[in-house]
Order: sequence, then structure tokens, then C-alpha cells
Amino acid sequence: MQDDIERVYGYFPRLRGLTKRVSGYLSGGEMQMLLVGRALIARPKLLMLDEPSVGLAPNIAEELFATIESINREQGLTILLVEQNAHTAMALCDCGYIIESGVSSCTVRAKS
Repeated sequence: MQDDIERVYGYFPRLRGLTKRVSGYLSGGEMQMLLVGRALIARPKLLMLDEPSVGLAPNIAEELFATIESINREQGLTILLVEQNAHTAMALCDCGYIIESGVSSCTVRAKS
């Protein structure tokens, strides 16, 4: 388990200094990092994220998305991402579905 925790700290170094804090007092960005980190420790085959950028400052959201992309690339982990920021989400995905007014279309795009 310690190896898994160290891997999470590698993705989210900011969490290392927060080990003594109660999670309810973390900022929105820190809370999202903690939630993704806790999920990674379970070694999932599929990581499902529902709007992880909601309420985050743009620079923190950008950092979180970069980390999500790293997790996918480095671990080969399948990630299901629900996100209102379609441009950012589509830049990360292999296959994206855009749903607007109840109608969906599939856009397939290979990562560069």
C-alpha cells in the first residue's frame, strides 16, 4: 500500500503536506486530488470522474486534467470522464461523446 500512496504523491505532490489535515477543510482542488488519489489506491480497471473541474480555479482545473492525462498514459487506465468543459475533455480522450439538448454524437480522435 505504501507504494500506491507514493505513486499518488507523485501525481499530486501537494497532498504530501496535507496528511494531518481533516479532508473536510481542504480546498476544492485539494479535495479533487484526494478523491482521485483514493480511487487510484484501489487499483481500479475503470476510473469514473464526474465533472472534476466544477468549482475549481482555471489553473487548478488545468493541472488536474494534466494529471488525469498522465494517469491514463502511464498506467493505461481507462477513464470515463463526464465534463462540461468539452474542449478540454475532448483534448484528453480517445473517444468522446458530446450531448447537447438530449442529442449525442460521437467524435473519435486519437491523442497526439
